Amino acid sequence: MYLRILIFCAWMFSMSSILFSQSYVQQIRGIVTDAHTGISLPGATIMLLSHERLKGTTSDVNGRFEFEQVPVGRHSFRVTFIGYKPYEVSNISLTTGRELFLDIKLEESVMELETFEFRHKVNKERPINEMAMVSSRMFTVEETERYAGSVGDPARMASNFAGVSTTNDQSNDIVIRGNSPFGMLWMLQGIDLPNPSHFGAMGGTGGAISMLNNNTLANSDFLTGAFPAQYNNALSGVFDLNLRQGNTQKTEFLGQVAFNGFEAGVEGPVSRQNNTSFIASYRYSTMAVMDKLIGLEKLALSAVPYYQDFSFNAMVYRGGLGRISLFALGGKNNISLNERGKNPDEWLHSVVGQTMRMDAASGVAGITHAINPGSNTRLETTLAYTHASYGFWSDTLTRENPEPFPQHRHDDSENALTLASKITWKMSARNIFSAGLSVQTMQFLFTDSVYQASAGSFHKLNNFSGEYTLTKTYAQWKYNFTDHTSLVAGANLMHFTANNDLAIDPRFAFRWGFRNNQALSFATGLHSHLAPRLFYVYQNHEREQNLFEANENLRFTRSLHLVGGYDVFLFNETRLKLETYYQYHFNVPVTRLTPGWSLLNYGSDWVDFIIPMELMENKGTGQNYGIELTLEKFLSQGYYYLLTGSLYNATYKGFDGIERNSVFNGNFVLNTLFGKEFTLGGRNVLTFDAKMVWSGSKRSLPFTSYQVSEHFHVRVDDWEKAYEHRLRDFFRINLRVGYRINLLSATHELAVDFYNVTNRKNIFLEVFDNITGETQTLYQFPFFPVLLYRVHF
Repeated sequence: MYLRILIFCAWMFSMSSILFSQSYVQQIRGIVTDAHTGISLPGATIMLLSHERLKGTTSDVNGRFEFEQVPVGRHSFRVTFIGYKPYEVSNISLTTGRELFLDIKLEESVMELETFEFRHKVNKERPINEMAMVSSRMFTVEETERYAGSVGDPARMASNFAGVSTTNDQSNDIVIRGNSPFGMLWMLQGIDLPNPSHFGAMGGTGGAISMLNNNTLANSDFLTGAFPAQYNNALSGVFDLNLRQGNTQKTEFLGQVAFNGFEAGVEGPVSRQNNTSFIASYRYSTMAVMDKLIGLEKLALSAVPYYQDFSFNAMVYRGGLGRISLFALGGKNNISLNERGKNPDEWLHSVVGQTMRMDAASGVAGITHAINPGSNTRLETTLAYTHASYGFWSDTLTRENPEPFPQHRHDDSENALTLASKITWKMSARNIFSAGLSVQTMQFLFTDSVYQASAGSFHKLNNFSGEYTLTKTYAQWKYNFTDHTSLVAGANLMHFTANNDLAIDPRFAFRWGFRNNQALSFATGLHSHLAPRLFYVYQNHEREQNLFEANENLRFTRSLHLVGGYDVFLFNETRLKLETYYQYHFNVPVTRLTPGWSLLNYGSDWVDFIIPMELMENKGTGQNYGIELTLEKFLSQGYYYLLTGSLYNATYKGFDGIERNSVFNGNFVLNTLFGKEFTLGGRNVLTFDAKMVWSGSKRSLPFTSYQVSEHFHVRVDDWEKAYEHRLRDFFRINLRVGYRINLLSATHELAVDFYNVTNRKNIFLEVFDNITGETQTLYQFPFFPVLLYRVHF
C-alpha cells in the first residue's frame, strides 16, 4: 500500500513538471583553501568534467569560484593548483531546489612539478583529518540517508562499516570492535558533545532518535581505533562532526516530514559582500503532532514520545580580524506512561499499575574565532557551554487504591564550560605541526529519592554533587616522505581534578603508499577514558555520620591499540581494505562487591542499574582482537555496493581475575548493501537501496528466581557463568525506494524505508518480572515502513 502511494505521488509530480519547457539548471559555488591552514588559494583551476562540453573556471582572490546554469544531475570536478596535489570529487548531486557549494581543501605536494601525476584521485575513504592513518573514513551527508535503514542518523549509518554493529533497533548505540558504546566520543565543531540522541541514558552515547540533523551537517569523520593525538577521552570510536555553512548569496528553505519529525529549515547570507551566512533547522516529534491532532490513546498506544531539537551555524564576521562563527545544537524529550483510570486487567503488571515519566535534555552552544597569524599558520579558539539532564519519576497504583501513590524520583544534571584552542603550523610541504589545549569545568548534580509513607515525604537515598576540571592538551607532527607516504607522531595529556589523575598517551602512525593504488598502514598508541561522572561523586552511606566519596581514587581506564591495514584501489571506483587489530585494556574499574563485573560491560541495559557503585578499583583488564574486510564500489555509473565483514573476540577480567566474554562479544558482523539510481526525463531520479545485516548478538547473564512474598520475586545473578551464552543471531533486511523530482525552483523528494522486510523476531531483551517471577522475551521492531517527504526551495 505504501509503495503504491509513493508511486502515485511520484507520477503526479512528474506529470506536473511536464507542463514546463524551460531548462532545469542550478548554480554551483565553492571555495578552494589550503587543507591545513585554511588560507584561500586564488588562481586554482576547477574543471567541470561531467558537462557536455568540458567547462572550467578559476578561483578569485578570495579562493571562490562559480559555475552558472549547470544542468541538474550528478557532476564530477577536478581541481588543480601549482604546488598542490590535484583533487577530484565525483558524482555530486545537483538539484533545482538548492545551490551546490563545494568546500575544496587542497594538500600541498612534496613532489617536484615535473613528477606530478594528473591522474591522482581523492581516496574517498580517507578522512578529512589528514593525521588519521588507519581505522578512519570520511562519510558524506548523502550516505546518512542513502543507506537503507539509516534514516539520516550518522550512528545508524556507521553500523554499515567494518567492525561496527548495533545493540538493538530501539537505540542507535553502536558497538565498535566489541567495545561498550560508552567508550564513544562525539565531537561537534571540535567540542566534546554530550549524548546527541533523544531518549538516551545520562552519560550515554546513544538513544532512540538522533538529535543530529543531516540537513545541517557537512561531510565528517568516523574513527574506530588508534586515534590521532588530538582525540582524548575515547576508547572505542570517535565521531568528529562538522556543521555546514549556509548559502552566502541566496536564501533557501527546507520542509520535511519524516521518521525523525516535522522539520523546517532556512539558510542564507548574513552579508553577501563579506561571504558570511547562516543555517538553522528545527524539528518536532511526528508522533507528538499526531497525538495532539487525533489523540493516540484512542489507538491504544500506551506512551507517546515527545521530542524537539534545533541546530544552528552562522559565520557572522569575516575580515581582517579573522572569522567569527556561532553554533548550537540542542534537544529535549519526554515520554509518559499513565495507567490511572484504566481497567486493572489492562495494566502491564496485573498486580500493580504505574504512572511514570522520563524527561531528558542535552545540547551545546559556542562561539569560534579563527585567524591566520601568518601565511602558514592557523589559530582557532572556541568557547562553548554544554548541558545534559535526565529526570525520572514513578508512582504506583493498586486495585484497592486507584490513585497514584508516590514511589520514586530521580534527577541528574551536568553542565560544562569549555575553552579550547588549537594551532596548525605548516612548516613546509613535508612538515605539519599541530597542538591544542582544552579546559573544561564541569558541574554535576545527582539525586535519587524514594517516598516514605511514615514520614509523608521523599527521602533522598543519594544526593551527590561536584565541580571538577578536565584539562586536555596534545601535540602532533606529520612528516610526508612523498605524496603517498607519511608518518604521524604525537602525544596527549589529560588531567582530572576530582582525584588529580594524570594520563600521558603517546601515539604513532605510518602509511606507505606504493604502485599508485595500494597502501600499507600501521598505528599504535595509548588511550585514556573517564568513568561515568557519578562514580566519582558517589558517597558511601554505611555510616550516616561519616560519609565519604567511595571512589575518590578511581583513575582513568587505559587502553593500548595496535592496528595494521592494507588498502588497494581495484577498478572502476572500487576499493578493497583489510585491517587487523589488537586492543589491551587495563586500569579498568571493577568492584569486589560484584567480582564478575567490569566497566567494559557498561551500557548493557539494566545491569548498569544493579551494580553497587562503591569500592571501585582499577584492577580490571580486557582484550579485543579481530580482522575486518571492506569491499566498496563508490557511487558511479548509477550504482554502488558495500560489503563489510568482521570477525572479532572481546573478553575481560573482573575483580576475581577470571576471564569472561564481554557482554558485547558478538564474534562476527556481515553487512551487504547495494543501491541503484535511474535518471528519468533528464532531471528526475528514482532510487532503490537494499541492506542485509547478519551479526552475533549480545550475551546474557543467567539468574535464578526466588519468591520472597506472594507478589514479589527476586533474581539472583549467576556471575560464575556470566556471558557464556550469546542470544540468537541478529538478522535483518531493509529496503528503500525514493524518488526526487526537480521542478523549476524546487526539489521534491519522496521515499519509504522498509524495515525488517522478512519480519524476523530479533531478540531485544530478556526481562525479569518481579511480580510474577517469570522471564519475558522482548523483541525488536517487526516489519514496518517509514515515510519521508522533503522539499527544497
